[in-house]
Amino acid sequence: MPFANIGGGPEQEHFVDGVTESLTTDLSRMRGAVVIGRNTAFAYKGKHVDLKQIGRELNVRYALEGSVQRGGNRMRVNVQLIDAETGSHLWAERFDQPLADLFDMQSSRAWLARSMPNSSRPRRGAQNRLRTPTRWTSIFKVWLGSIMGVTPDNMGQARSFFDRALTADPDNYEALIGSAGADLRDGAYIFVTDPSAAFAAAEAKLTKALSSVRDHASGHNWLALVYIFTKRAAEGIAQSEHALELDRNLADAHTAIGVGKISVGRAEETEAHIGEALRLSPRDTLVYISMGIAGMAKLRLG
Repeated sequence: MPFANIGGGPEQEHFVDGVTESLTTDLSRMRGAVVIGRNTAFAYKGKHVDLKQIGRELNVRYALEGSVQRGGNRMRVNVQLIDAETGSHLWAERFDQPLADLFDMQSSRAWLARSMPNSSRPRRGAQNRLRTPTRWTSIFKVWLGSIMGVTPDNMGQARSFFDRALTADPDNYEALIGSAGADLRDGAYIFVTDPSAAFAAAEAKLTKALSSVRDHASGHNWLALVYIFTKRAAEGIAQSEHALELDRNLADAHTAIGVGKISVGRAEETEAHIGEALRLSPRDTLVYISMGIAGMAKLRLG
């Protein structure tokens, strides 16, 4: 669930959202765990919720919720694990430490091991390596804006944020992957006069980023979509399948495979993939994309 911002003011909201997003990503890598997608979780942000009702709506057994209080160079995070069937508290902990420690991947992994004491530890993978609060907040701000609607203006604003992040730090691979995502959407939605150039730019950025962080699940899935939109659907499906090997809870990868199956003449398989995407993120703000793809498959099948 989106963590609460305690006494931080509106300017800290994106930072707190970044904490929620990072923990969601790490939890998604725990072997055997089914974790609801972040887009669905953020649909509940700022709302009074009944966790037992959410458990029924999303078909989940547990909910992780908490709060973040930031002061100077330190941060306090309160976390609690709740049984969504009974509403009872199973575990609670408070972490109070310097901000620098929070962004260390080993620290993040230790949090998860403690927060889920009876579950398998997360696999090694592309943990959140953004080392400073400013970088994390900026990247998350762009992601949050993009899920509010895929429009030319939103993509232009996203690219502006990513470009500024890359100017400040050319090694910021999250910004590079995000910029590639904006290029891909420009081409896919024909927001530009030359979609092929947009796809080529996206592919170059993703290839560069993945050469440094080969285990970035979302990066592989963006590359999959580039392949699918440039008549290399079989390669795209393979990329999305690899993304799911890295993160079995990546709903977007199931959606991408559904698109690819239409392109390779296997549209009858698309609906099952879209169904899996919606199971992982049933209240996704971009659900219209998944439903549109399912409709395209049915149209192809007559």
